[in-house]
Amino acid sequence: AFLNCTELNEIHFLSDIESIESFAFKNCTSLQVVKFLSSVNHIQNEAFYGCSKLKEIFFASSIESIGDRAFEECKSLKKVEFPSSLRSLGYDAFYGVPNEVVFDNPSNIEYIGPAAFWTKYNNIEFPASSR
Repeated sequence: AFLNCTELNEIHFLSDIESIESFAFKNCTSLQVVKFLSSVNHIQNEAFYGCSKLKEIFFASSIESIGDRAFEECKSLKKVEFPSSLRSLGYDAFYGVPNEVVFDNPSNIEYIGPAAFWTKYNNIEFPASSR
């Protein structure tokens, strides 16, 4: 849809979208903010791969899964807060994001794929109540 678009700065998903398909926003190098304000349930593989200026992601409370490499190489991310509905993170989902990224509220995630958070020094804390 917007693969390799260099003019897109911000996206707000408002309604009637259940899934962000693979490669939909891959390499949108000017994209800085993504807000899922609707019923998005799934973010497919590599949907936001290489969005190098992406700083903020706001997930709707309906998100259930984030696919393989969905946010890989998003080198400007600062903070990601997961809603309690999130159950699955694919492999390399946040591979290559900055060390300083704070991943909040991962308590209900049931599956985390290999290297989902791989960066040299990432520190991710899971609450004692997590599965």
